[in-house]
Amino acid sequence: MQKLEKPKFKHNKKRNTAFLFEVLIKELTKATINGDREKTKVLSSLIKEHFKKNGALDKELILYKQIYETKKFPKEHAEKLLKEVRSEYEKINETEVFNEQSKLIAKLNKFFGPVIYDNFVPNYKVLASISQLFDKGVEPRKKVILENELLQYIIAEEEEKSNLEPLDKFAMKRFIEKFNEVYSTSLLPQQKLLLSKYINSSEDSVDLKIFLNEEFSRLKEELEVSKDNSVVLENEEIKQKVKKLSEMLSNFKIETINEELIKKTMMIQEFVEEVNK
Repeated sequence: MQKLEKPKFKHNKKRNTAFLFEVLIKELTKATINGDREKTKVLSSLIKEHFKKNGALDKELILYKQIYETKKFPKEHAEKLLKEVRSEYEKINETEVFNEQSKLIAKLNKFFGPVIYDNFVPNYKVLASISQLFDKGVEPRKKVILENELLQYIIAEEEEKSNLEPLDKFAMKRFIEKFNEVYSTSLLPQQKLLLSKYINSSEDSVDLKIFLNEEFSRLKEELEVSKDNSVVLENEEIKQKVKKLSEMLSNFKIETINEELIKKTMMIQEFVEEVNK
């Protein structure tokens, strides 16, 4: 199957609304996991302000998502989807989008600096291709090629899709370096291991699912042990939390692996570590 090719012209990721959104979500997740309340507050505020419902960036982001979040579509449906999305994009006020992007970029530069754009976004190549498809300055021949590549992406099976988004080794290296720089002293070994596996795995990675199932079993066993801990026995609130988490882990089924699941797992890891000290 034909793969999404490297952009044919220089792609300005700062002017890619979907990329900016993904970067904000990545930073917000890391800030939340790290307990950085000030940073979490700033990022939440930026997302609410610049991606508010029916705002310029929200409207554009929805059209990006119509393409990159669509999976295993029949070819005829995929063709109609691309046609419809391009038609809807013609209604977008590009001046409003540009101005809103400029405001957001200025704030990102002010609060976080250029390093924030080094966040690794797994679907970056797809987002770049969609951006080119929307760009009125791209010649028709290239648009036809881009549309065909995105068509193949939409109709591809999940395993094939992972091949359409090969990791940029340099980008991954930079991301991991920055990640380790921030979290090397604040995370537990098991949290670092979990995050490392998550960062280096695809959404439906079998290895990651196996690891999570094993980790859930380990955490459940640790919680069972903690029930006899004096700290738990003497504190009714902690006792109830242990019980609740044990039940949750017993009934948990891994369907979709996303940042929310990873965050919850890390919180349980931290709780277990605390009660079993």
